[in-house]
Amino acid sequence: MHDHDREAIEAALRSACERCGLGGVLRASEEIAAVCRSANDAVDHPAWDEAAARLSAMDLSDIAGLIRVGTARFHLLNKAEQLNIIRVNRQRERHSEHGPARPESIDEAMERLRDAGFTPERVAGLLEQLDIQPTLTAHPTETRRRTVLEKQTDIADCVVRLRDEDLTARERRETRERLDRVVSMLLVTDEVRAERLGVPDEVGNGIYFLSTTIWETVPRLMRDIVWAARRAFGEEQAAIVANDLPALLRYRSWIGGDRDGNPNVTAVVTRETLDRMGEAARALWDGELGRLRHVLSASSRRVDLGNEIDEAVERDMVWIRAGGHLSQRRYEPLRLRLAQMRVRLREDETYSGSQLLADLLMIRRSLHHAGLDHVAEHGLLCDAIVRARVFGLHLATLDIRQHSGIHNAAVAELLALGGVHEAFGSLDEDARLSILRQELATARPLMPLGAELSSQTSELLATMGVVRDAVRREPDSVRAWIISMTHHRSDMLGVLLLLKEAGMYRPGSGPRPASSALQVVPLFETVDDLDRAPSLCDELLSDPIYRVHLDAVSGGRPEQEIMLGYSDSNKDGGFLMANVALARAQRLIAEVFERHGVALRYFHGRGG
Repeated sequence: MHDHDREAIEAALRSACERCGLGGVLRASEEIAAVCRSANDAVDHPAWDEAAARLSAMDLSDIAGLIRVGTARFHLLNKAEQLNIIRVNRQRERHSEHGPARPESIDEAMERLRDAGFTPERVAGLLEQLDIQPTLTAHPTETRRRTVLEKQTDIADCVVRLRDEDLTARERRETRERLDRVVSMLLVTDEVRAERLGVPDEVGNGIYFLSTTIWETVPRLMRDIVWAARRAFGEEQAAIVANDLPALLRYRSWIGGDRDGNPNVTAVVTRETLDRMGEAARALWDGELGRLRHVLSASSRRVDLGNEIDEAVERDMVWIRAGGHLSQRRYEPLRLRLAQMRVRLREDETYSGSQLLADLLMIRRSLHHAGLDHVAEHGLLCDAIVRARVFGLHLATLDIRQHSGIHNAAVAELLALGGVHEAFGSLDEDARLSILRQELATARPLMPLGAELSSQTSELLATMGVVRDAVRREPDSVRAWIISMTHHRSDMLGVLLLLKEAGMYRPGSGPRPASSALQVVPLFETVDDLDRAPSLCDELLSDPIYRVHLDAVSGGRPEQEIMLGYSDSNKDGGFLMANVALARAQRLIAEVFERHGVALRYFHGRGG
């Protein structure tokens, strides 16, 4: 840890403790810590008895204060350690500018590809294949309250600023005083929430991370790739790698969509979750487009921006609002277009992420037409195009997960209502498959108008209705329906039948091709299911009805996602058996998919 950082944090903690009436507790904690250190890790050292005696002599309020101070110190020193890691990495980055790339960096990865004989064209092709989808869940892996996280960020800002040797005496004092204030507030802030988070709170936490750290970091990652390509291949060849980078990362979330075993995740909650993520995305884009409008001030009286931008502005003149935009900016079509985009974000529910991206790419083409290539390919516009590809207007794709038993009960209920079979649940697998294939080959619905459903099936179909409405507005808002405890092929075809009933799957008819809105994703969780997974996948990919769906949902380039459960398999068979089963299943499933010519995506439910 950097000495200056530690000194600044220790000084702020001392000052804050004195101001908050915890000075004596701080000194007592330091004395007890010194006694413990004197034991030098010896198990039977008398220092441990002395420390225990001193703690026993303290009353409950002093012990509570000791915990408060110790927790605050832990958080502060942990933040200082994080800052030190950043500082060390920056030092290594500087040292690597004229030598070997920093280990485990994107620079090193790009150089290894070059040294292995990869051309820039081949690297570009490799990047085109990357599509990494980190997934946020509602599991309490981040127990700190948001207010504590924000205070730690403020503390980090102060510590970093105090490293600046160009600060004036007044600036340094003001920064130290600000650091003291933030640490004081940290000491008097509850570490633990007053009550357990509900689903809306969990959704808010997910949106917070997506709209702050993740939103800011993703474009930087793309810039790192461009920089690494320049270093490895030179400026001219790097352009091949950097040209129009795809969305290497796309974020997903289970928060507000994972209903397996959580009765609090209802159709209403899922609708509110999708609405909140959409609202957060539009708010972020309003700021992003505002910054672009400030920067992209090119005048058509100075450069030729081409006809495309003028025609688009004229075509969408309805989205120009009063307030001088048209008269003041009539020679600035880029700004006029950005103003139109901002109005559409606020007022046009049909404005989609794909339209947003198309508008940004049009602006880029106009800049290229004007010869402003460096503005088109770097800076704010480049970052905005990256964000449009990664976040769209949905921020993160919401996955829906439900237990296969819930699906199967709903399918049986609908088949009975439709007069197909009164006891679908009692049939063997072959009989179930026969009925499901028959119903999936026809477009007719099963549920008569006005039919009464059980509350469980009604809730399931209501959720599917929410998803249907969401994907019609924004196709990337939901892309996968995950089936917990997938045991049989009928579990998959049953969900496909439910999607058909909800209007998200339509079989082909004559010249009209089939259409399917969602990936149906099996989750193999138990050791037995992992053992059966390769044969189940083989049967599934051999099924003509399922292949119709797969071709439709993948746009003619069939791809199937498979989810593997880590925690349940560990509970089921123990750590060693579970990991052997997981490794074996992955290898055999991959062989099945290669044999069928279908692309395979693994979703590893391992957490982290």
